[in-house]
Amino acid sequence: MNTTTAHAILGVRLIALFMGALGLWLLVANVIEGVGDFNPSYWLYFVVSQIVRPVVAIAIGLSLWLISGPIGRLFGKDLSK
Repeated sequence: MNTTTAHAILGVRLIALFMGALGLWLLVANVIEGVGDFNPSYWLYFVVSQIVRPVVAIAIGLSLWLISGPIGRLFGKDLSK
């Protein structure tokens, strides 16, 4: 692995880390803000809008982290020539 590929992998991992951290931050903030305003008749809306969206962002960040090696090699393949 050359340095260009290593830098590409690092870049993809930083993006994945940012997405995961942002999703976690949104999840915690939404739960803290939503606890006081929670209405049982709107529980499905609360779960979808306040819980599921940040969890999807965390899942995208984790999956991007897991496949960062192949993505980084793909990005760095043509740059090292």
